[in-house]
Amino acid sequence: MRIMVATPRSEASPRTLEVLRDRGHQVEVVEPEGAVTHIRVRPPDVLLVCLPMEPVLLRALCAADAGHAAYIIALIPDDHIARSVPSAIAAGCHDVLKAPFTDEELWTRVEVLERLRGWNRFANPNTSAKHTYEEARGWRFLGDVVADDIESMLCQRVRVTPHGACSDHAVRMASIPMVLSADHLELFIAVRATREGCAQLGENLLGDPDPAPEMIDDVLREMANAAGGAVKRALLPEGIVLTTGLPIGGDADPVPSTTTARAWDLDAEGGATLTIVADVRPRRNFVVPTRTLCEGMVIVDDLRNAAGVLLLPGGTRLTATTAERLRRILSVAHVEISSAA
Repeated sequence: MRIMVATPRSEASPRTLEVLRDRGHQVEVVEPEGAVTHIRVRPPDVLLVCLPMEPVLLRALCAADAGHAAYIIALIPDDHIARSVPSAIAAGCHDVLKAPFTDEELWTRVEVLERLRGWNRFANPNTSAKHTYEEARGWRFLGDVVADDIESMLCQRVRVTPHGACSDHAVRMASIPMVLSADHLELFIAVRATREGCAQLGENLLGDPDPAPEMIDDVLREMANAAGGAVKRALLPEGIVLTTGLPIGGDADPVPSTTTARAWDLDAEGGATLTIVADVRPRRNFVVPTRTLCEGMVIVDDLRNAAGVLLLPGGTRLTATTAERLRRILSVAHVEISSAA
């Protein structure tokens, strides 16, 4: 999202700007006196107004956004006067955030607009368009999505840090392929561990600070499987259906150098540091005769019988039993499929 912070540049909080930029947002700091012009020329998605500010100027900033639907949040210092909150709301702000606040409180409040848009797609399904994977929150904040499940596995709190450059010194890794067949794409999620990270995982989870590579590979495959499930669940409410393959573990391959590759460091309280890498690659679909359907193929579109009854939703991976059943009952001669991930 585009976020505009209306505050004197000399008073802008470096930590606030850093937190929002680390979340993938574009952040621009503007002087309050010139913010009205900036808002009209380049309307932001979110406007952060740092108080105290003259009431006339605050009302002008809120009024300048009329018609653009920016979400306006007043940041109120801890020594605020009693009337700051009602005055900010009366001036046109949609929300307030009182200092001191944590990093999580800041980005949670700033990103409420995106969550409301997601809610609105369910409340008003006829007005919503399907997200592409780049727009989906589950992709943009994939590190946080995966960290929740990794925390459960490690029984330790995990801190997420986006990687600027997709490079590390991993020696072991596990990856899981996921097919977005409707868009002819394949998403790979890899969990990577350095030599030190392997030792920490071994000590924390296996009780052995020098585990055999095969044992670490088992752990990393479980983590990759958990990561794939977390991403699949996160993308589904946004209309994006993924089909997961089987996790593969082994020696760490070089990190992808593609422009779509993204990475996050996960630092656990117990000392283990992992790197999550996600990459998207084109994937070709095929149209095959119905009689050749077999286990492992992924159905691209919904399959229905002659009466229009849904037999199988798009994105389903065929089992041997399902493939045999479809060969018997489908009335169409050909089916679009994506081969097994």
